[in-house]
Amino acid sequence: MNDHAAQSPLSLLRIPAVMARTGLCRASLYQRIAAGLFPRPVKAFGRQRAGWPSNEIDTLIRAHIEGASESRIGEIVSEFHARRGGHGASTTEQPRAA
Repeated sequence: MNDHAAQSPLSLLRIPAVMARTGLCRASLYQRIAAGLFPRPVKAFGRQRAGWPSNEIDTLIRAHIEGASESRIGEIVSEFHARRGGHGASTTEQPRAA
C-alpha cells in the first residue's frame, strides 16, 4: 500500500457509494467478499450500520488500475482485515441500504 492511501481523508462508505465508486452491483460485491477479493464491511456507530473505510476502497481501485492480479488483490484484502484486528461484519451479513 502506498503513502497516499494513508494520507487520504477517512470516511465510512455505505453500500450505494461503494457500488457507485467501484461499478459493481450488490451481488458482485458480496461474491467478491466471499471469494476474499473485497473487504468485509465494518460495523460502526452503534453497530446497526455497516460500511467500508474509504481508504480501503481507494486502495483496491488503485490496485485494479495498476493491473494487480487476483492473488495480489486477495493479499491486499487480507492486509485490511489483519489491520482491523478482526473488526468487520461477517461475509454473510449484508448491510441495510442507506
